Amino acid sequence: MTNRLPLLTALMHKELRGLLRDPQGLLVLFLMPTIFILVMSLALRDVMSAHQSTQQRLQWHDADQSYFSLELRERLGQSERLHIETIGPTDETLTPPYFGRLEIAPGLADRLHPDNREPLVRVTLDPAYPVAGSSLFLTELKGALISLRAEYITEDLFGAPEDEAALVRRATRPDAVPVTVNYPGAAERSETLPDATQQSVPAWIVFAMFFVVFPLSTSILGERREGTLQRLALLNASHQSVLAAKVPVYLGVTVLQASLMLAMGVWVVPLLGGEALQLSGRWLALLPITVATGAAALGVALLIAVLARTSAQATTIGGAVNLVLGALGGVMVPTLVMPEELQLAGLISPMSWALDGYWDIILRHTPVQSTLPECLALLALGASTYAMAAWRLRQDFS
Repeated sequence: MTNRLPLLTALMHKELRGLLRDPQGLLVLFLMPTIFILVMSLALRDVMSAHQSTQQRLQWHDADQSYFSLELRERLGQSERLHIETIGPTDETLTPPYFGRLEIAPGLADRLHPDNREPLVRVTLDPAYPVAGSSLFLTELKGALISLRAEYITEDLFGAPEDEAALVRRATRPDAVPVTVNYPGAAERSETLPDATQQSVPAWIVFAMFFVVFPLSTSILGERREGTLQRLALLNASHQSVLAAKVPVYLGVTVLQASLMLAMGVWVVPLLGGEALQLSGRWLALLPITVATGAAALGVALLIAVLARTSAQATTIGGAVNLVLGALGGVMVPTLVMPEELQLAGLISPMSWALDGYWDIILRHTPVQSTLPECLALLALGASTYAMAAWRLRQDFS
């Protein structure tokens, strides 16, 4: 072992120099996830935020001007998302910056009668407006109309006295129906809801780690092409030594990747107007899942690198495998919104395991030991793929 230590150190030094001489590989490892984090965090900021920074503009035409129509505007106007602007009657096509138009014909009180089948109001929505935003607006509108109908029934059909009607009116306001919503870990962070940065940064960290296959395959294929492996074999260097020398170098690269991406989420994204990543001082708690994810990524990358015969093969296979694992693992689209069949398929993706581990620490604020199952699964994958890569590389030494 003592005699092999200088050889192992020299091989590690060779790997580090080879990595530094591969600018394309370094760009893939560091620049790509950096761009992803910045773009996705800023692009999804308003979609994921509970309090959108940009109000959505709604045109409002009220030909009724009754208590109920004025009350409807008052209640919708309480939404922080909406900016309501009064307009006159128009048949013009709805265009930006307005996402929709709401028109109230005369006689809204009559249409609030339970037996009425006529539309209470007329709504026009821009087809280009996101479906989620349209659904949210319609839900708010229907909620306000339901509460107005409840007032109408109480006051006009049952002839309730004014004081009782006022009591019912207050009791049926949306803000008079308290609902307690709990989010695990909310007490430990300043935000009550996860934002785009908290959800996207871990996903792109995991995705970027698995792209270590590019520089690693370049290193191994270069050694094979230039006869380095044969010369090392003549120097009595084993295939285990060659692979073992790559582990600390590339594992260190993946940990450095994760550290830089986390730092970007904490300090750089907020400078550009996005939400800051909230770690609550739990940097070290992320170390086990980071190392385990790096080990799994390194094992898969080694196996692809030793199986490929050309750089084109390694690039194609490595990129395709990463994209499939990322899509199934919830990197591009959260698994929670996927169909049940795809959620089950996502369980086979190591990126899904790693993402769960990161979210346990960052979003759910669970103890670090709660990530033990994910860490063990990732380490087992890393060990098994490393063993298969070693078996395959042994043939090059024989």
